[in-house]
Amino acid sequence: MALRSIVLLWVSALLAAVLTVEAKTTVTVLSGGERTVVRRAEGGTEETTIAAVSSLWGALHSVKPNMVGRRRKLSISKLQYPGMPVVPDLFETPDGGLVVTIFSATKISSSLPEVASMLEQDESVVGHVSVSGTNKASQKQDSPARALLDRATEDVNIDTSLKSFESALKLKAKRALENGNLLEAVALDLTDDVSGEADAKVASLLKSLLKENSSLVIHFVVEEPEDIQEVSSHGRRLEAQDADAAEEQFDDAKANSGTFSSSTNAKSMNQIQYFQVTLWTSITLGLVLIYCLYSFATMQMIPDTLLFGESGKMMSSAD
Repeated sequence: MALRSIVLLWVSALLAAVLTVEAKTTVTVLSGGERTVVRRAEGGTEETTIAAVSSLWGALHSVKPNMVGRRRKLSISKLQYPGMPVVPDLFETPDGGLVVTIFSATKISSSLPEVASMLEQDESVVGHVSVSGTNKASQKQDSPARALLDRATEDVNIDTSLKSFESALKLKAKRALENGNLLEAVALDLTDDVSGEADAKVASLLKSLLKENSSLVIHFVVEEPEDIQEVSSHGRRLEAQDADAAEEQFDDAKANSGTFSSSTNAKSMNQIQYFQVTLWTSITLGLVLIYCLYSFATMQMIPDTLLFGESGKMMSSAD
């Protein structure tokens, strides 16, 4: 009996190891049109965490995360984490945001070559960030892509057919634009797709959305297997629990200090606005003071006719 239990435990562990693969989740930010609502930041690192990506979404859009079945409320920060290669513009804001998630069983360069080429060469691409982690083939909720979907919207279904995905994509894009810069999300599972029809269709849908809606920001999320050589070159893994720990640490620091600061001395939007208002108010008051002093110093000195007239009358009456 004990030997049977040991054998069953060993088989279960072996199956779990086989079904668990290294997955790499890449988030590509695309923005079309003449208005610049999101920018590429110099010196940012592409390797990041789930909490950092959700902070970018919170700084750009109005986010309503999925709370169904959760023990604690997801906290989406409105202050973006520092050190990311993509940042919101200080003055322009988008009219809507859309998270497009693709689950692929193979590398996107082989399963979706046209989409992969677009994500690298298209002029609408602003930047890339990546989140690494493990993914159980039978449970997508353990993957970073699924965690990002939960942080993006409260209503999302993972489609398996191109027709339903196309309908959901157009509906969610329209809803995002009509509800005041709301962040919506759609997902397509291509792990069992062998036809290859999705490549041209997804690329065409992305290009048409960017062309028709210049104020829409698309966050294209791709989950694909990660090469062993690429895993070893990174030197460290960023898991979902690390992201949660970083998010809690960020919230604690924000609660204690009121503003978020780090080794990069990143300034928040409130700090920038306060500095600008204080600076230009001080300059304006200083100029007004200088003008008043100059006008007082150069005032023309003339005799007061009323005062001298009364003095003359008094002198003549005394005589």
